[in-house]
Order: sequence, then structure tokens, then C-alpha cells
Amino acid sequence: MTHYIDVNDFRNLNFSFIINILNNILNNILNMYINIILIFDNVNNKIGSIYKSMIQNNFDGEIYKIDYINNTKKNIYNLFISPKELTNCFFNNNLTKYNIKNKYTINFIKKLLDAQETGYLIIKYFNNDEQNNIIINLKNFYNSTIIVNDKELFIKNEINNFINDIVLYNILHVSVNNIEITNNFRSLKNSFKNNNITLLEFKNLYKKLYNKKLDDESNIIITNNHLEEIELSNKDYLNFETLYDKMNKKNNN
Repeated sequence: MTHYIDVNDFRNLNFSFIINILNNILNNILNMYINIILIFDNVNNKIGSIYKSMIQNNFDGEIYKIDYINNTKKNIYNLFISPKELTNCFFNNNLTKYNIKNKYTINFIKKLLDAQETGYLIIKYFNNDEQNNIIINLKNFYNSTIIVNDKELFIKNEINNFINDIVLYNILHVSVNNIEITNNFRSLKNSFKNNNITLLEFKNLYKKLYNKKLDDESNIIITNNHLEEIELSNKDYLNFETLYDKMNKKNNN
């Protein structure tokens, strides 16, 4: 027997009731979604807080990685696979900031200097709860005015002084041949001082550090927070005013 739909059945339906049910279902789904997001956000904040606290209490002022770059890249120090140095961090035994105690690392740098090698140390360190990167050209050791008979102490002092002499220049935007490199340039900002590296050297290092090639011939354009532009060519050194520069100016006035 064929059953036909009676139009009156639709007229008897309470559409407002159905809409209310649908609204309640959608609201419950939305509330559940929001609660899940809040839970994940809370967990993420907790992890971030624990990480920040751990860095602040145990690793602030610590060098955690050093690579030597010349024709190739070689890791010569990693805090997190160095049991003795890592243990010292947790027991707060490292009283001097940016101090290298690893004998292999010190001896490796000694051999580089004794052989008058060229190249760069890429140093990663924690400062004020943040990860920082710095490039030290080996020529800084050869041109140093630090007079210390102990070669190990000389290396430690040179690295410590170089890191502590922070660049004060506020970088807003950086580009090479209309390719923006602001974030990567900022991360290496404290390298750009004291005739440490030229633009050409920076370009060569950039390819090794970030696996990206910058145009060989183009100048770099650097804009500061006052919208003032600096344009430098390959032969120019990337030099900005540092904390020590400012202190010297103040003392000389």
C-alpha cells in the first residue's frame, strides 16, 4: 500500500523547537572546541613557563653550541651531549657567563690559532631566557689587544668579551636584491661589529647557515627604527655601534 506524505504533517511540526535543538547541539560543539583549545593553550603556557624557568635558573649565560666553519662545517661543542658541563649547569657551578670549560673545544681552537687557520666560530648561547647566535671571525684572535700568556685563558677572554660587547643598532628591515632577510640578520646582529665580517663574507656564511643563496653582486639595504637606510657593498664591513663603543665615547667626553 502506497503511503503519501500529508502536507498537514509539515504544518504540525514545531520548527522553533527543532531550531532550538540544533542551536544547542552547535553551541555544545563550539563550547567543547573552545575548551579543548583552552586546555592546549594552558598546557603550552605551562610548558613554556617551565622551559623559561629552566633556562633562567640553569642555562642563562651558557654557550650551548659551537661550530667551526671554513670550507666545511664542524661541530666542536654541544652542551647537551657533554655530561660534565651539563651537570655543572644544573648545580649552578658555572659562575662566569659564556665560559668554555670543555677541553676538546679549547684544544681544537688552540690548534686552529697555532696553525694560523682562517674561518669562523658560530656560537649559540642563552642570554635573558633567549637563544642567541654570534659569528666570530678567527682573525679577531690574531688582531686582539688582550695580552695573556695562558692560551686557554686568552681564548676564553676573547670569546667572552666579543659576546658581551652587544650591538645597540635597532634593525627594522634588511634586504638583498629585494629578498627580505630581516629575521636571520637580526639573529646574528651581535656579529656585526669591530670589522668582524664583510658583506661578502656574510653572504658566504648565509648560504652555509641557512642553505639559501644571496645574490653575489647586490648590495645590502638595512633600515633602522627611524626609517634611516644604510646601503653597503660586498667589500664593506657590517659594523654597528656597540656597548663598548658607547662607553668609550662617554669616557672620552
